[in-house]
Amino acid sequence: MLVELAIPCVKHGFRVFKGFTIGFHPRSWEVVYNGMTQLGFEKPHHEFSFGTEQTHVSLYLTAVSALSDLIRKPVFKVYPDKGLEVRLSGSAASGGAPTTLSPTILNIEWRCEIARDAPYVINISIPVENYDPIEFTLTKLCG
Repeated sequence: MLVELAIPCVKHGFRVFKGFTIGFHPRSWEVVYNGMTQLGFEKPHHEFSFGTEQTHVSLYLTAVSALSDLIRKPVFKVYPDKGLEVRLSGSAASGGAPTTLSPTILNIEWRCEIARDAPYVINISIPVENYDPIEFTLTKLCG
């Protein structure tokens, strides 16, 4: 028996924003590589959590220059919504267009207000015009 399955795509157009990377250093891609969120950052993972003592993390965003102006300001949501104060800053947070020669920086400053056994989950979404948004997850321990 041969079964074919076809699922209609509601959204037409490009889905993955190829040529876009996010890493912890200017030329790295631990978080997002070629538009795809990497293992460990696609959903909450306790083993990828940042410790209580780490008050900030900087991410470097790069994109092919021909498409970099399609990238919009990142937005975030924290779960649970009380107990961790999060603030975004840097050239990426203010809407700067990243290129491979000139990455933009997204500084994530977080301060624990309420200790918990489970990590806080920070979902970050970077809208890209005419593409699906780039989404990744960071987790923060507050012991």
